[in-house]
Amino acid sequence: MKTVAVIGSTGSIGTQALDVIRHRRKEFQVAALSCHGNLPLLYQQIEEFHPHVVGISDEAAYREAKAYLGERVKLLGGSEAHSGCVEESDAHITLISVVGFAGLAPLAASIRLHKQTCVANKESIVCGGAAIRELAQIHGVEILPVDSEHNAIYQCLMGNRDKNIAKIHLTCSGGPFLRWSRREMTTATWEQALKHPKWNMGRKISIDSATLANKGLEVLEAKWLFAVELDQIQVVVHPQSIVHSMVEYEDRSILAQLGPTDMRLAIQFALTYPRREAGILEPLDLFSMGSLEFFRPDMERFPCLGLAMEAGRQGGASPIAFNAANDLAVEAYLAGRIGFYGISDLVERTLSRFHGGPEPALAEISRMDEAVREYIRKSLS
Repeated sequence: MKTVAVIGSTGSIGTQALDVIRHRRKEFQVAALSCHGNLPLLYQQIEEFHPHVVGISDEAAYREAKAYLGERVKLLGGSEAHSGCVEESDAHITLISVVGFAGLAPLAASIRLHKQTCVANKESIVCGGAAIRELAQIHGVEILPVDSEHNAIYQCLMGNRDKNIAKIHLTCSGGPFLRWSRREMTTATWEQALKHPKWNMGRKISIDSATLANKGLEVLEAKWLFAVELDQIQVVVHPQSIVHSMVEYEDRSILAQLGPTDMRLAIQFALTYPRREAGILEPLDLFSMGSLEFFRPDMERFPCLGLAMEAGRQGGASPIAFNAANDLAVEAYLAGRIGFYGISDLVERTLSRFHGGPEPALAEISRMDEAVREYIRKSLS
């Protein structure tokens, strides 16, 4: 029986991870759960999975939960709640699915404690960059990616790590605006942006998928996870989302991973690694899936993708600035304060202010992130 800490248990990935565990109760037990503040769902999860440690990062929600739960669980609150769940529980496996920069601290904690570290939080890899990679090497921890694309790349590399990689083909559905003109996208509402044609995701990642900022973050994540250069990563628009990504080797062989458009496939792979167990999904029917299409991304209609890649080339503070600017721009878009292309405009202005420099140490990253966010808050006020 392996024990699991689900960091970000009330979000899209967290709830799907618990569904995988629900179907494999003889193999997994939940040791810890954490969330930001969705107390009704968290209470249901506590009732079903009986964790020993629970973390709530929102202070007001933490106080409310403390009064409600009493001594039933060890309850942690505030900014260190997520990392505390990693440190205070006896979990063998950490699944980090919390949204945004909040994933960095629990990721570092999981690596330091030599836990099986499964990451669905791309922002922590993007911002942590060289520091997280070095930390993982020091502690001998292999980071298992849970994002469907990076999980696919990982699988395509299995048994081929010492082979020469020519290119990683990182697939992308194209989002809800794949076939919209730039003029139409200018007036796109957040309600329209949330209607992803293939994946069931949270609000933040759905908007990121509409702007392709999510794919930009995934390019930067792939650079660090797989130790490749940016020019070895090619984004490929694949509307059917059947091929989750591909790896091309120097001999021009291309290995691809195919599967249903369901995150539970990648989650189960990471949780059960290095074994492959019977899945809980229906098998992919090759005879009914139809044609598979592949296109180049349109950088003019989706400028966030190009901005992310430029941030990766600059290095240093740039990826941190891209992530922070995109975070706050998406918040402003969802609040109706800026338009669709206001997101990329804000990111571009921020990158002109914060860019380049040496790769930051782990202890410097939070300070740099907060400096960028303070600048953006002032520019939005």
